Amino acid sequence: MKISVHAVGRMKAGPEKLLADRYFERFAKSGPAVGLEFGGIAEIAEG
Repeated sequence: MKISVHAVGRMKAGPEKLLADRYFERFAKSGPAVGLEFGGIAEIAEG
């Protein structure tokens, strides 16, 4: 199964972005072991 994140707006630099990046990296590494693939992040412009 391929998992993608689609979000409206862009995450600003800061602790939340660092945490999200770390979780996405961990998911990309451990997901294949349970049949999951990280499809990436799509940021959609607001408005």
